[in-house]
Amino acid sequence: MLMRKQKELLAQHASVFSDNIGCVNGIKGNLIMKDNVKPVFMKARPIPYALRPKVEQELDRLEEEGIITKVPTSEWATPIVPVVKKSGGVRICGDFKVTINQQLQVDQYPLPRIDDIFASLSGGEKYSKIDLRQAYLQLEMKEESKKYLTINTHRGLYQYNRMLFGVASAPAIWQRTIDQILQGLTGVQCI
Repeated sequence: MLMRKQKELLAQHASVFSDNIGCVNGIKGNLIMKDNVKPVFMKARPIPYALRPKVEQELDRLEEEGIITKVPTSEWATPIVPVVKKSGGVRICGDFKVTINQQLQVDQYPLPRIDDIFASLSGGEKYSKIDLRQAYLQLEMKEESKKYLTINTHRGLYQYNRMLFGVASAPAIWQRTIDQILQGLTGVQCI
């Protein structure tokens, strides 16, 4: 009996247990550039041959999930930095410090202090932790911001449709988004 109910529950909420990256509903990220910015187009950096298959596999996965879109041209292009994860996979980051971060009006939103979080949760009896898998990639970007998130790879140009690691405003934009989602819930904190 219990197995049947578990299977029904899992089937009813299959999207929560999917291996695909989720997507925040109803909120989109936005990048605001300084006045009179000039586009920066950087060439792709060489990728070690040993990493190429993993980088290509990750690019294919991100494209299949709609997180990135191949584009033929762009005024903006950021070289990628592949980061090897503990699992052996690769996380593709953009080296935005050489392109948009210098020209970005960095979003200012207060990030919580760990002491404040612990103080607000004191007195609790049961705690749980939810770690959102590749959290930034779960936030769609507004159409006008996507052009700034173009990466240059050995396979050509891809535009991110979602927020990603390396963008100076990402932590503040993400914290604001999660605070909006969790607004009004007691005993819940996000860091």
